[in-house]
Amino acid sequence: MRIYTVLLGLTLLMAACTSYEEAFNRNLDSTGLYVTNSSSNSVSQFAADPKSGILNDLGTVPAGTTPVYVAVNSAGTFAYVVNSGSNDVYVYSINKKTRKLAFTSSVATGTLPRMIGLHSGGKFAYVVNETTDNISRYSIDSSTGALTSIGTVAATGATTPRAIVVHKNLIFLADAGGTQVRLYNIDSTTGAVTDHSALGGDLASTSCAGLFHISSGNAPYVYLPCADGNIEYFPVSGWPTFPSTTISSKATIAAGNTTSAIALTADQSAAFASNSGAASLSAYTLSNGVPTAAGTISTCTTPGQMLINSSGFGYLVCNGDNTVRAYSVSGANLSLIKSYPVGTAPTSIAAY
Repeated sequence: MRIYTVLLGLTLLMAACTSYEEAFNRNLDSTGLYVTNSSSNSVSQFAADPKSGILNDLGTVPAGTTPVYVAVNSAGTFAYVVNSGSNDVYVYSINKKTRKLAFTSSVATGTLPRMIGLHSGGKFAYVVNETTDNISRYSIDSSTGALTSIGTVAATGATTPRAIVVHKNLIFLADAGGTQVRLYNIDSTTGAVTDHSALGGDLASTSCAGLFHISSGNAPYVYLPCADGNIEYFPVSGWPTFPSTTISSKATIAAGNTTSAIALTADQSAAFASNSGAASLSAYTLSNGVPTAAGTISTCTTPGQMLINSSGFGYLVCNGDNTVRAYSVSGANLSLIKSYPVGTAPTSIAAY
């Protein structure tokens, strides 16, 4: 009788654990969250609870060689992983019930791809290639997520293009070699890319080519993390008129050692800059796009990209610790929820 009682208790316990995990993963409110692990060639998968910010580990899926960046489309149906070692992009479908990824296809890029930008119309994608100094252009199959090459465009004048942001019908390209941001126009019908008339706005900084951000709204701002420990920012409307290359409205605010990324809250009232050389985040309040320093937050070894969702939770990639940290976010303040292990040398994070 005791044996049967113990077995029954274990069975009920296992069933309860399984039911909890299934309920967590199948919660219609929970979302998928994905982290690229550049040295273990994999993508870590999590289900994020929008009520608590807690992550549930869903394991990993294989990626290409040296995955460095991940992006998810606005519908949350496909994920795109840039593999800088194998010079390609892997496409994954997203299961909305399990939040897990399934590899579906891949496409070649230029040499040493760094990032991918998805056009808001959902029809085109753009990859910046550091070694070949160009942008690979792709059309997107709406049913399969597959990318089909529609050619490349030279990053004219750029010598080390590393970061790309697609904002409406514009491409902003951060060039570490030329210490400048370059601007391109997108034809929303064909996906063609042409030089903007204001090409070459020189930012006169030390390698401002980190994971930068452009705010939304009617008066968007560009925020550029710089390796010299500063954040440069300016309104998009302040872009110079050709042939001028001076952004007169550009301003600078101090951050920490080796600033590599910046993230804004959903309401754009605060921002956090990752200082990879100082194991910290610089916090700012934002008023009409203009940042004001709000303190420094100690984090982890080599903090990188941070994602802040609309539920008020932030997730920080810790490259040196091989973790992702979950925080509750209140204005320019963070409260640590938990640290979760990922693969080796994580680099990027995306969610839907």
